[in-house]
Amino acid sequence: MKIQSLEIMLAMLATHGWQAQQVSESSASVIIPHADSHYIAVAQFAGGNLTIACQLAKLGDFQEECLAPLSLALLDANDEIAPFAFRSEEHTS
Repeated sequence: MKIQSLEIMLAMLATHGWQAQQVSESSASVIIPHADSHYIAVAQFAGGNLTIACQLAKLGDFQEECLAPLSLALLDANDEIAPFAFRSEEHTS
């Protein structure tokens, strides 16, 4: 089944044992347990696209001397991911 709406996504998550909570007309959150803590993933439908985001850490979790190299590495990774993360209208026709 193709996931084309928030309602379908919520039903599929429930079928697979995940407890998702609708937080707005177009988004839902899911708690993902990990070791002694958990992560919260947020899925949002907008303009026919599904976006999933998950906070893995906060800047305060890193030592100050690591922030500059971390920032550069994240920027580099984003630059590599960006072409696949966005759909260009010229590539969809």
